[in-house]
Parts: sequence; structure tokens; C-alpha cells
Amino acid sequence: MSVPEMDLFRFLKLISVYIVAALVVSTLNSVESRIYIHFDQTPLPFSRFSTAIFGYSVKRLDGSNACAKHSCLIYCELDGKALESCPVGVIALRNLTENRKHQFLVNVTTRNGETNSSAFSWFIDTTPPTATISSDQNYTNAEKITIEITFTEACTREGAFFKCLNSSNCDVIARGPGHIHASSLRVIEPKIKYRLDVILSLKTLHGRVMINTKDRFCIDLAGNRFTRTNSSILVIHLDR
Repeated sequence: MSVPEMDLFRFLKLISVYIVAALVVSTLNSVESRIYIHFDQTPLPFSRFSTAIFGYSVKRLDGSNACAKHSCLIYCELDGKALESCPVGVIALRNLTENRKHQFLVNVTTRNGETNSSAFSWFIDTTPPTATISSDQNYTNAEKITIEITFTEACTREGAFFKCLNSSNCDVIARGPGHIHASSLRVIEPKIKYRLDVILSLKTLHGRVMINTKDRFCIDLAGNRFTRTNSSILVIHLDR
């Protein structure tokens, strides 16, 4: 065989290898696409519980069970680490680290070599939302001051949120010679920061007005109820 013929032979052989490799990859992708993993039960994307229960099923494209008679090999990971046991259908993960993101992954291989995987991410949040009330005038002789209420996170689950509709329906309360001016409510940052005016009595020469939020009036996405702290209380000293 001459040199040019030998080079042509090697070229054709190389091309045939690439074609076979492409066909193998195509076949594998075709096999992988025949099944899919469906999460039947998951925790909420934001959860306050350190236990998470996952229910999952492996289906073929026609909806039939791809793991009938326990014919599948199932491999699971939590946060990138393999789990010792990964039962078919349901698994309970307990004592998970709080206040961080987690990811649960399921990989399934059938007896015929079909394979696929699916993952679910969620965040465990056990920290209740709080708020800080502040003002530039803690000592004043003015008739009116402006206060700012800043939440640590959105507190809007189940339709509850910060509101101040009128003097008898407001999530901020003033005690002493002053009252909240409800109609002055301004939204500075939706669901996070608000401003309100407090009207101070002109009849009082010396005194103090205590302003605080109500307790447990709203819930965050994970289900934690708002908790009043020392930062949720502001004292205005009045001196005329």
C-alpha cells in the first residue's frame, strides 16, 4: 500500500471512529430520555422545619412505572454527599442544618440501562422576621416627627403584611402624648421599608411617646411569625 493510500486509509478509519462515537452518544441520550423522575412530595421552597420528606416516582414517557417490582437502582445525594440508604418512593431527611440552602438529588438506573436524575433545592429558615423603628429626632419640641420601619425580610405569607389603615387598625402603636398619622404612610421599599408621621401633643410640655410594632402580626415565606424585639420599640422624648 502506497503512502497516500495509507494516509487515506487512516483518515477513513478515523472518520469511522467519530461516526461510531456519535452514534453511541446519540443512543445513550435516547436511552436516558425514555424515563423521568417526578417529585410527588417536597418541602416548601422556604421551610422552617429541619425535617424534609420527599416522595418520588420514576415514569416512562407513556406514564407507566419504570421501576415496577423494584427493578431500579436508586442513588441519592444530599448537598453533594451520597446517602447510605435511598429507598424506592419515599425518603425522610432529618436533623438538617437550619438557616441554609439544601439540595436533594435522585439518580435512577433501570434494569435496561435507562438512566436519569432530578434535583430539588430548598432553604430552611427558622429566623423570625423582625423590624427596626428609627427616627432622626429622639428628643424634640416639634409638633410632628417622621419614623421609619425597616423589616429584616418580607413578611407577607398568607396575605398578612404591614399595614396602617387608621388609628385603630395600624401595626404600629403610639403610647403617650402622641398618635400615629395613618394617612401619612409611605412605602420606601415594598414589603421592607416604610415611613410614617407621628403627631405630638402641643398641650404636653414634658413627656415621652413610646412607639412600637404589634407582635406576631405577619408571617414570612418559611412560616415564621414576626417577633417584636428591642429594636421594634422607639421612645421619643418631648421637651417644650
